[in-house]
Amino acid sequence: MGWQDILKLKITRGRKFGPQRIPTPRAKRRLQRKKAKEPTKLRENRQKYKNHPEKINQIIIDYFTMYNRRFGRNPTLQDIQNEEGRPLTVDEIESFKRYAQGR
Repeated sequence: MGWQDILKLKITRGRKFGPQRIPTPRAKRRLQRKKAKEPTKLRENRQKYKNHPEKINQIIIDYFTMYNRRFGRNPTLQDIQNEEGRPLTVDEIESFKRYAQGR
């Protein structure tokens, strides 16, 4: 038993069987919270995010790093289109929006 466990327990004097360890109200609440959590919900959330990964195109990431190093700012969609010399695909535009939102 570590020192943290000792702090969680209140030691009282027992008459017949020696000192008894009684959990403090705070320790009781922690145990109730641990029991109340349902592990199935956590598993469902993990599976939901694994099944629907939102990947960001590497081109978008490269332009963001390049513009931040060169100019010290994030690129716009027009900047990327001018550099590429072609219109961006729908997937690349969505990736740009997600990546720009996270930065």
